[in-house]
Amino acid sequence: MKIAAVLVTYNRLDMLRECISSLREQSQKIDEIIVVNNSSTDGTLGWLQNQNDITTITQENSGSAGGQFTGIKYAYEKGYDWIWCLEDEIIAEKNCLNQLINFTRTIDYNISAVSPIRVNNVDEISLGEIFKFYPKKLRHSKRYLRIKAKQFQNSSSFRIYSGTFEGLLINSNIIAKVGLPNKDMFLWFDDVEYCVRLNKFAPIYILGEAIVRKQAELSLHNANNLTSILIKELYGLRNLTFLEMNRNSDRIGDYIYKHLSIIFYLMRILKFYLGNIKLFPYAGSQLIKIIYYPLLSLINGYRGKLGKLDIKL
Repeated sequence: MKIAAVLVTYNRLDMLRECISSLREQSQKIDEIIVVNNSSTDGTLGWLQNQNDITTITQENSGSAGGQFTGIKYAYEKGYDWIWCLEDEIIAEKNCLNQLINFTRTIDYNISAVSPIRVNNVDEISLGEIFKFYPKKLRHSKRYLRIKAKQFQNSSSFRIYSGTFEGLLINSNIIAKVGLPNKDMFLWFDDVEYCVRLNKFAPIYILGEAIVRKQAELSLHNANNLTSILIKELYGLRNLTFLEMNRNSDRIGDYIYKHLSIIFYLMRILKFYLGNIKLFPYAGSQLIKIIYYPLLSLINGYRGKLGKLDIKL
């Protein structure tokens, strides 16, 4: 069984070092660590070039989606059996990969992927893109949001509708059927879209005893951080709209739900901006941008126009 780790990074060298260190210490051997560098400008490339156990692929900044597309394609074409997808903000606990691999051995049927749980610095499970799977319909539920780690039993595992690229272990056999991630989604919900496709061929599980930890979150007291968060939210709105518009259902309830989901996401962005308006350096004369960009993201999502957004905040 050959395993490759695919790690996407962009301008977070300190976090990248911690993430790589956790991969080197895994109790389960990783045959190759593949880092996709999205043209970082903070010294990342120089550091990577000095490491003798890392395969580095440098490309123009294509977001998480473009990075995972490149890394998964590279690992798949090299014939790896399992591909472990990660991002630089993650630290994997020592036995994480071992637990994931062992779980695949206990299942008596084929699976497409298995995900660890993500825990933050206050031991709270982060399941923002994790939704429970309903066998009869590809529907999702936010029932499992905001669970404390101590409430999640070590033996717990259940089938999920979608996972994230922050620890998702993918069965290469399924990639031949579903293809690669949609690189044009750039940021956010690209992993959800990919998992929807994976689920059509074989189930995805989440495993409570396999843990990855998110490193420090961005501070909301810094205007540059707020701008970065807002840009991610705009991609999230565009991509969520795209996903919902392409989710087929003949139920009137689902039709209403998906439109309400889009509206609530749009309202969340506006609430986020208005709640922090004093910290944004472009408030006032450029306030029109906070109305224009969400509407543009919404329209692009409805039209299926993906790719990198031209945002100038």
